[in-house]
Amino acid sequence: MRIELLRGVKDVSDEVFSSFAGRNSLATAGHYLNRLREEARRVMVTEKEILATDLAVDGIQAWGRLYDTISSKLEFDMIYPDGRRQRLPCPNAAR
Repeated sequence: MRIELLRGVKDVSDEVFSSFAGRNSLATAGHYLNRLREEARRVMVTEKEILATDLAVDGIQAWGRLYDTISSKLEFDMIYPDGRRQRLPCPNAAR
């Protein structure tokens, strides 16, 4: 979402941006909006920004992604009392 916000403030004219940032309701956010605009001028195209953001994941977030990927693929064979077998995802084991 941040990438889209940056793209939005990057692509508007200085006139439109000044009018937007000059609103009374945004008076306390002026400094932030100006910094956002400066940052937007240095960003890559959207596809590359998304890739860079995705590649920057590390630490606990990377482990979380790995866990989600692996755990979503785990399955087990459910053997019913009548002898019927069915392959089910592991979250169904608790039912």
